[in-house]
Amino acid sequence: IVEVDGALQIATEMVPLCPLPELERRSPPLVTRSLFVSHIPSVGHCADHSSPHTDLHCRISTARSTLLDWPTSRSERLDGSVRVFSMRLTPGMWISENVRLVRPLSAGGGGTLWVAAHMRMHTQVAVKFLAPFLMTNATARARFEREGRLVSRIDSPYLVHIYDTGTIEDGTPYMVMEWLEGESLKEYLKRESRMTPRDTMSVINQVASALTKTHAVGVIHRDIKPDNIFLLRTTSPLVIKVLDFGVAKRLPCSDDDSLSLITSRHETLGTPAFMSPEQLRYASQVDHRTDIWSLGVLAYRLLMGALPFVARDYPAMCLAITQGTFTPPTIFDSRWPHDLDAWFTRVFQVDRQSRFHAVEEASSSLALALSPVADIQPAGAGRDDELSARAESWEDAETLARQR
Repeated sequence: IVEVDGALQIATEMVPLCPLPELERRSPPLVTRSLFVSHIPSVGHCADHSSPHTDLHCRISTARSTLLDWPTSRSERLDGSVRVFSMRLTPGMWISENVRLVRPLSAGGGGTLWVAAHMRMHTQVAVKFLAPFLMTNATARARFEREGRLVSRIDSPYLVHIYDTGTIEDGTPYMVMEWLEGESLKEYLKRESRMTPRDTMSVINQVASALTKTHAVGVIHRDIKPDNIFLLRTTSPLVIKVLDFGVAKRLPCSDDDSLSLITSRHETLGTPAFMSPEQLRYASQVDHRTDIWSLGVLAYRLLMGALPFVARDYPAMCLAITQGTFTPPTIFDSRWPHDLDAWFTRVFQVDRQSRFHAVEEASSSLALALSPVADIQPAGAGRDDELSARAESWEDAETLARQR
């Protein structure tokens, strides 16, 4: 149970059924010091609860008090296996000679983000930690550590800058990043629904510039989506940063062995609604053209206010993607240029050989297609409530990893 910005987040993992006093006397056989709350009996002042709802809150309170009193950093052999217990991160904690944690910012499926002070640089930074429950997942840990090394070696104003990487006392890896003020493109779209053609072109150009740099060193992103694009809080023009290289792939042309391939042949990684057909099949068998497809999905989402491939269930959406079936912009509004229809038709070619050959080619071609409507905003797709909700839930899915 973790408190983030005043809210309790409960991670659940099966534990032996035993009385609370016994749990208090021993270290928990867990990676994340987490419990099924339903397995914690009501004790003491919580015994006379008036409703199941009250009882649940009492047990949460009791469990949290117990968890916070457990050792913060240790490993123990239980049932023949070694369990690792993560340190409890706290404000004021020094994670390195120069970096001191200030406050938690957010927590997601793959890690936690903290605001920190960098004493040597005299500036505020962000620190990302691998989630405790992933500490024993060798693949997740390798991806996290590789992300820090990878991004720190690519010089682009449109990539978040990585200052340092390391591990804290219990072995939890972290990366120290530049502090960004603004909002994610996902948050912007929740509020505004879509962008003007001119702003869309600005975002696409900057994302393409960042991808050009990564492709040049043999790395593809594999998860371009609004949640991984950050809009800096500036006046004008728009400035973005591409985030999260956690599922990035090193192409065979890269000669850097430290960025070795860690995706299994039959593994699927990414966010479903933004995946290319080949990425839906096998994430390990993709090249830079999967990022070009995702760039097309992003452009469509910004201009039309909807995703290009939507359906009433996940398999039907996958079928639409593998067939390249989408609605051309001119169907929604005849003011959209036919050249824009042609651009999307090419970027969504199922045969990747028929797509644009490079992201900068796709970006410059889109600029030409949008030039007639740069100062107006033709109608978008509109939103079917049911389909929109389903599509947004797939869009919101964090990194998908499933074995076939």
